[in-house]
Amino acid sequence: MPKRRRAYRQGDFDGLCGVYAIVNALRCVLHLQDEQCQRLFAKLIKALEKDCDHLYQPVLHGMYFGQLKRLVGAAGRGHIQGRNLTFHVQSLRLKRNQRSLSCLWDALNRRVGHTCVAIIGVNGATDHWCVVYRVTPRTLWLLDSSGQSRIHRSRCTVRLTTTRYCLDSNEILLIERHP
Repeated sequence: MPKRRRAYRQGDFDGLCGVYAIVNALRCVLHLQDEQCQRLFAKLIKALEKDCDHLYQPVLHGMYFGQLKRLVGAAGRGHIQGRNLTFHVQSLRLKRNQRSLSCLWDALNRRVGHTCVAIIGVNGATDHWCVVYRVTPRTLWLLDSSGQSRIHRSRCTVRLTTTRYCLDSNEILLIERHP
C-alpha cells in the first residue's frame, strides 16, 4: 500500500503568506467575518498587483517587508462591506543594544494581546510571514496560513541560521485595534 501523502498547502507553491498574514491579523484584531476576509484578500491582491511590475514575482517568491507594509496601508484605506477598517499599525522598534532574543520576546509580550497582534518575518529554517496573537515565556502562539500553531522560544534566534527560526526585529509590524 502506498504511503499517504500530505496535501499541498498555502506556501508549497506560492509566496502569498504575507497576504494571508495581513488577512489573519485584521480578522483577529477587527473580528472580521469570512466574507469580509475574502473581500479583503481580493483587495490585497489588487494592491499587490499595482505595487509591483510583475505579479508573479511576489506570488511565487513572496514579498519583502516594504511591500508588506504598503499592503497593510492599502488594507486600511476604504471599507469592506460598509465596514471601515480602522486600526493602528507600526513597526516594532528596538534599539541596537536591545536586539537580543530576550529583549525581542519581552517587547512582543508587552505589546501583543487582545487588541494587538504582530506580523513577524521568520527566516532561517523557513522564510515566512505569520501572525503572533499571544506570547508566553516559552512560546509564540500563531495564526498561520501554513497551519503552524506555535513557535517555541528554544527554536528561535536573532542571528541568521538554517536550523532555527530567525526573528528579525526589523521585520515586525504591530497591528492594533482603535479603541
